[in-house]
Amino acid sequence: MKRRQAFTLIELLVVIAIIALLVSILLPSLAKAKDLAKAAMCMSNLRNIGLTLVLYAEENDGFTPDVFDYHGVQPVSTPPVDGRMWHMRLMTTGYVDVPNPGSANIFQCPSGEPTTWSQTVTHPLAAEHTRSYGMRTHNLGAQGWFIGGEAVRTNTEKDLGGYSINFGRSSSFLFIGDSIMIWPSTSTPDPGHLLQFYYFVPDVLLGGTEVKGVDMKHNRKGNFVFADSHVETLSKADLLTNHGATIGYGDEDGNNAFIPNTIYDP
Repeated sequence: MKRRQAFTLIELLVVIAIIALLVSILLPSLAKAKDLAKAAMCMSNLRNIGLTLVLYAEENDGFTPDVFDYHGVQPVSTPPVDGRMWHMRLMTTGYVDVPNPGSANIFQCPSGEPTTWSQTVTHPLAAEHTRSYGMRTHNLGAQGWFIGGEAVRTNTEKDLGGYSINFGRSSSFLFIGDSIMIWPSTSTPDPGHLLQFYYFVPDVLLGGTEVKGVDMKHNRKGNFVFADSHVETLSKADLLTNHGATIGYGDEDGNNAFIPNTIYDP
């Protein structure tokens, strides 16, 4: 009977080296595929949010929920704050199901932080639920938007009886997307503060240092849904000085277009 010859040490080392080489080649591709899958899921989330807000507006005279409802169901000083942020409003009015704690939901980017909520919607420490995609706002207040006409306008002016500020057609109005809160604002922010936040202001550094802006978290790009519910992936260059009001605001307030310090692009 012929005896089978075993592998030599050299042959084993060659096999191990080949396997190591294959792993080093495949791992970046797998990581990239994983990032692409997360970015695609993020875009799907935003698409669903956009469609939900269009439906909400159709049933509410063209108006979206307020970014933060100061006239909402509870006093400003009384926790919890559920139902007063735009995404919570969609839950409490039945447009979106309330997610279970720890489960993925359409308000949180799979590439962001946090990826889930650990608390129920009625938890006394509901400030955790501020960590959603951000709705655009402006330095006139935290009201929502009128998206039910030929041009997008600020909800603020509903109370003022006029509509002088015009953001153009809904298809060109950058509405909601990958957001971030940085506090304090430094060149190397505390990672603990790099969290999604429920609104962003394209052209204002709040308090001089606090930044509630947008996050280029998908290969140095961010995902955004427009007021007609279509989604785009945009770079910092795509955003800078763009997507502002076409009429109104005036020289003193600018036009709500993006400035460099409100775009986080590490």
